[in-house]
Amino acid sequence: MKNIKKARSLAAKLLVTAIGVLISVLLLFNMLGLFVFSGNTDGTVLIIGTVSIFLMACIFVLVVYLVLLKRLDALNKAVQKVAKGDYSVEVSAQGNDELSLLANNFNVMTKELQSNAMLSKDFINYVSHELKTPLSVIRTHAEEIIDAEDDVARRQYASVIIEETDGLAQMSKNIITLCRLDNSSLVPKDDLFCPAEQIKSFILSTQDIFGAKNLNIELDLENFEINGNAALAYSVWQNLIGNAYKFTDKNGNVRVELKRDQNNLCFSVTDDGVGIDECDKDKIFSLFFTGNKSRNEEGSGIGLYLTKIIVTKLGGNISFSSDKGKGSCFKVILPI
Repeated sequence: MKNIKKARSLAAKLLVTAIGVLISVLLLFNMLGLFVFSGNTDGTVLIIGTVSIFLMACIFVLVVYLVLLKRLDALNKAVQKVAKGDYSVEVSAQGNDELSLLANNFNVMTKELQSNAMLSKDFINYVSHELKTPLSVIRTHAEEIIDAEDDVARRQYASVIIEETDGLAQMSKNIITLCRLDNSSLVPKDDLFCPAEQIKSFILSTQDIFGAKNLNIELDLENFEINGNAALAYSVWQNLIGNAYKFTDKNGNVRVELKRDQNNLCFSVTDDGVGIDECDKDKIFSLFFTGNKSRNEEGSGIGLYLTKIIVTKLGGNISFSSDKGKGSCFKVILPI
């Protein structure tokens, strides 16, 4: 296929070169005719000039058709296919001219559209799958509440229902945030808030959960106010601290740090939990990726992907280090 493209490109170059030579020869003959017959008054010079100009005009039209119109026609047909939902179409982008650049950008666009179409399909399938399990659990435990004979059993079933509905609520919130971020090029940063207070508020709201695992939470938070997007910043603390809780065993340790370094906010969460497999580290921020079995049981594959997008939209960066079986440390730096 590549050889065919090269052959076509070479043939087109040879054709254009031959046409250019022909035009040059005609111009040369035209000039010679003007020189030879300059003293002739019978109209020979006029005839030669007129014929030469006519031939050059025909050749120019042919060049425009071969070099430009055919390429534009191919691009137009490709655009029509994309409009009908065929994102696999690709146009030839040989050369370094403006049309080649346009064709190359078109191919990049179709690849992105194809990728987004597959992502949307996977997203719908994923959400449908993720909804089935908690809804099934909620229904089952609701039926058990009806049939339960004592209050202790009812409270146990009710607590499971609450836990599942909280998970659904968090997933819905993440999906809504993702949709908003995907459809906005600019993120408002007009809120004046204290990140340390947000972090304390989140940890306080999850005290019962942390208490159930008897985790040791160590806080080193510097108090300062910043202008930014309070809701998105809260999602970052929530997702990263929540992950540390999920993947840390009972009686484990979680350390949360917040510092101000000149014009940057530095936030980190360190735990001594299950850690991340070496083979999973390059995919940890991918949508729907849940990694090894221990992480898959707890995670949904949205939180870290969403956190990465938020941090990027806010102009910062996120990094991590992790050892399997020894824990993880996630660090976020945001400009303030």
